Amino acid sequence: MGVISNHDPMENIYIMKLMEATKHKMETLISGKDFKDLKVDFKITFGNPFHQIEDEMANNPADLIIMGSRGSTGAAEVLLGSNAEKVVRNSQVPVMVLHSKIKLNDIKDIVFASSFLESDDNLAKHLLTLQDFFDANLHLLKVNTPAYFAPTRYDRRKMEEFVKDNSLKHTTINIYNDEQEEIGIRHFAEDIDADLIAMATHGRKGLGHFLLGSVTEDVANRTSKPIWTYKMSN
Repeated sequence: MGVISNHDPMENIYIMKLMEATKHKMETLISGKDFKDLKVDFKITFGNPFHQIEDEMANNPADLIIMGSRGSTGAAEVLLGSNAEKVVRNSQVPVMVLHSKIKLNDIKDIVFASSFLESDDNLAKHLLTLQDFFDANLHLLKVNTPAYFAPTRYDRRKMEEFVKDNSLKHTTINIYNDEQEEIGIRHFAEDIDADLIAMATHGRKGLGHFLLGSVTEDVANRTSKPIWTYKMSN
């Protein structure tokens, strides 16, 4: 559903035609074989995509947000970020970011990258749900960098505790060295030909986000692989 405000008559006509064309495309899309046997509702709105998604979630809460992204680089990324980044940073439910069309049946290897230093009871629950849905292997990953380095024995113990505390199965434990966390995550996922990257985010905002950034958002912006994110509650 679109909303037409006090534009001039010609602009209103253009918006109406755009709505009609978009509605036709959506109807054609959901009537195709990819959506066979699925109940699909759709809504068309105009305005800032991030704010429209935020409003929709406030009025009609969902368990998961799935969105496409072309990424964002350079000055635009520093100043504005992509809409996907903003949703990842602010969403209270898991978000899946897709850069291209995927087949769900092809997702068999999931990389979960973390420092494994913090805990969130809901994170493991959502992670298990994700793994069960795809019936996939879960590859736990800790990236060591020159700036943030920890002994292998320490990292392995923390990761083994994570597996035991959350009763994880079909997992591997991996410690990877690279110059930056975001680069290491991407390189490891490419090395094992992973189908999906899962990560948690703190959802930093304002000055904290500008100074510290977010590894999760950087990975979501710079990889071609699907990304699943969860915002830590603490």
